[in-house]
Amino acid sequence: MHQPVDAFLTAKNFRATCAGLASCTAPYHRSLHSVRFYTMWVLQKGHRMKLWTGLACLVADPNCKEFRRFGDDGKGAYVNVVAWACSEEGFGQRLQQTAKDLDCILLELEHIQLLDERLEDPESPEELITMRTTAQRQPTDIIFGTFHTWVQSDKN
Repeated sequence: MHQPVDAFLTAKNFRATCAGLASCTAPYHRSLHSVRFYTMWVLQKGHRMKLWTGLACLVADPNCKEFRRFGDDGKGAYVNVVAWACSEEGFGQRLQQTAKDLDCILLELEHIQLLDERLEDPESPEELITMRTTAQRQPTDIIFGTFHTWVQSDKN
């Protein structure tokens, strides 16, 4: 038996959002991924979503015990990120929330620009091409590139 999903839309909001689709009036028994995808689709209809990219500097949340996302000795990482968003601000907000979900703190987000513009630069990293393909297949996800970690602490 499926349990109702209420992560992004409550059942009431979901029915209100997609009124007119007969399947939405029945109990909603789809995966969390389906709800996220539908939420992004609804947002796309109201605003023009575009693929954005930037360079994120992440460090471990000091409140997280047993943190090993950056390896045993890693203190933080720089990573290219790609995600769908309506604006530069929206991109930053999505990344900020995802960093929290990963038990990280987003220290910096630099070089934010539309992915297509960044790919026009001959100096852009090759991994952005693969990240674009992944983002097109998984439009609700934030796509992370290679984590370039450091092991020295900046505390003196």
